[in-house]
Amino acid sequence: MRLDLFFSEHKLLTRKTCQRAAREGRIAVDGVRVTDSSFHINPEVNSVSLDGVTIKYEKFVYILLNKPAGVVSSTEDSGRTVLELLPSELQKRSLFPCGRLDRDTEGLMLITDDGQTAHALLSPKRHVAKTYLYCCTKPLSAEDAATISNGVELKDGKTKECFLRQPTSEEVRLLISERNTQPSIFGMGSDIDVISKSSTKPRRRLRAVQTAARQTVPTELYDSLSHEQLACIDLIRYDKPARDNIEQIDESHNEEPCGSDNKSIIKPSETDFCEDERAHDTEYCGAITLSEGRYHQIKRMFGSLRNRITYLMRSEFAELSLDGSLEKSEWRFLTEAEKQALINR
Repeated sequence: MRLDLFFSEHKLLTRKTCQRAAREGRIAVDGVRVTDSSFHINPEVNSVSLDGVTIKYEKFVYILLNKPAGVVSSTEDSGRTVLELLPSELQKRSLFPCGRLDRDTEGLMLITDDGQTAHALLSPKRHVAKTYLYCCTKPLSAEDAATISNGVELKDGKTKECFLRQPTSEEVRLLISERNTQPSIFGMGSDIDVISKSSTKPRRRLRAVQTAARQTVPTELYDSLSHEQLACIDLIRYDKPARDNIEQIDESHNEEPCGSDNKSIIKPSETDFCEDERAHDTEYCGAITLSEGRYHQIKRMFGSLRNRITYLMRSEFAELSLDGSLEKSEWRFLTEAEKQALINR
């Protein structure tokens, strides 16, 4: 590899500035100054330094990020993306999130520029396990847990078998710390992605939501709904069991609509809970491990049983785990052991 290409890949110098730096004697290979930017090196063998600082060669970058709610898992969006949580020098690389988390789902996210490894991790044939910690509006009965574990029939087909369990003491502490640092907007009835999700075609998405809403809510109520309120019932477009879980609002309109006052247009059942009252009650929380990655899969699975996810956080992905050492929006590079575990799995 040429020196100028080495610095270009690391986003440290352009080829032109590398030529200038070499002529000025700022570049050294194995301790010897090199004045020719076209000088060939073996980056895995040779030691390269710029202004006396050794540049560690990294063909690919692997980053573990603790994704907060409200951030989009993409490289480009009108809203804030996960890449914007990284320093500017890393944003210059061709990084991308390995997989997706819903806008309101928090937790572990792998960011890399290794396309081959990312493809292997996301391939349905590999059955890569993903574990999520969740809270819901009703405790799961043994029957409901068995139904989810054995697969739920959704509009896009039956889900594969998954594993449900009670959270460990460490996971409970993680749930408590994560939920206390930032109030979850799931508790406001907006656990469905808002209209701004499809920033590239917002009008088309809005028309689809409006059409679905007309088929679900009373006409007299529909005419009074704002765009934000329509977004709260967006889930009805994807799954009939979830649509059945949306109860009609009585004509007295005792409930205030969702929006700036943080109330939902979805009528709460007797088992719906206040975040403050049951935020730490493990009876309403658990861990679920699955190998699929369908759109809103966990929310739809619980919705088919007339239950609702109020908080969702990914805690494990393949050999990676979120141990609580990272605050929301914080990140770290993977250790060498973690990288090798992903690459060689």
